[in-house]
Amino acid sequence: MIDRESIRAIWVRLEVDGQPSLFLLTAQDGSINRQGSGSEENQDLDMFIGMTSPDVFNGLRGQATPKLLEWCGQSMSDPNPKGRVCRLAVGFVLGDGKEVGMGWQYGAEAAGPPPEVCDFVRAAVAATNPWHQQQRAMVAHGKRAHQGGAAATGA
Repeated sequence: MIDRESIRAIWVRLEVDGQPSLFLLTAQDGSINRQGSGSEENQDLDMFIGMTSPDVFNGLRGQATPKLLEWCGQSMSDPNPKGRVCRLAVGFVLGDGKEVGMGWQYGAEAAGPPPEVCDFVRAAVAATNPWHQQQRAMVAHGKRAHQGGAAATGA
């Protein structure tokens, strides 16, 4: 059994029909990466990489329940997925550098992974959303400022 206090980084990757829907990574030192929303129709392909408060990681690590961690080392695949094919992987980097994870392949119209996994993925998205939204807003503002600057100079 994995001791959750030994977790130093957490990552989640979701693909829908082979297209990226979500990637996130958060680490004990406050580093954070995020791409996508996790929705079936994700159009957010920009990857944001930066730093945030270690509280984001610590809060998420606190939600890595023993029941969730029991899935580490396992992968499941639905032989007849209903709907769009989803591939979900959740991983943890431990203090000794070892990486452990879990994975599922399932149909978007099926039950999917167990509730504790789905809850953790939703918690990961929620924990990283404020930082992700801030990054997206800065990029959008930068694009507007650049476009406005070009228009103002007649370029």
